[in-house]
Amino acid sequence: RRHRHQRRPGRTRGRLPPPTPEKVERLLRTEKTFTNSSDVAKVAALYAAFFDEVVRATELHFRAVGWTVAEAAELCEALPRFRALTSLDVSENKLGDAGVSVICQAVQSNKEIKLASLNVSRNEIGPEGAKAVAAMAAVAASLTVVNVLRNKLDVASAEMLTAVAKEKGVSLCGITRDQTEANFRSQLRSQPLQPYDAILLASDLSQAGVT
Repeated sequence: RRHRHQRRPGRTRGRLPPPTPEKVERLLRTEKTFTNSSDVAKVAALYAAFFDEVVRATELHFRAVGWTVAEAAELCEALPRFRALTSLDVSENKLGDAGVSVICQAVQSNKEIKLASLNVSRNEIGPEGAKAVAAMAAVAASLTVVNVLRNKLDVASAEMLTAVAKEKGVSLCGITRDQTEANFRSQLRSQPLQPYDAILLASDLSQAGVT
């Protein structure tokens, strides 16, 4: 199943991460006014049923929805419930080092999270955030792709990431091992390839069958 949450035209922020049922019930009891107190339990139960369906998703897409570290932290509260999740796309946001570190730590420390693909490209991630990505990639056995293109790395952090990626067989640009073609023409038109991106790309090409 896929759940896509895209930014709507004219809005600076998109949808928020799915809150846990416990958080929703707490908000209902503290911030909402109901004529009948039993309505709180009814609404909470309805949301819990909805949430049970949502967590069956295998893919989550929160691309370009204006997220910062706050939304990343809220997502991580619910992330362990998504036991079928294999792909998470939070690209083109403003997570920065703090936001990506929160997500990487959640993936790294929780055995219930078994991601195969994580896209954090275009998120203003610098060398500190790269350290968090490298630490996660080193221990997350299910992970095969961590797209970190178009961030604010430097050559040293890019080389650090490629060292881990080659050891663990992880793609840093989204190029898979069985892929035979890759086209970055549209991306290069909007933004020239930076030296650190070239290092990441070379790592992927050395592991794949792209000709």
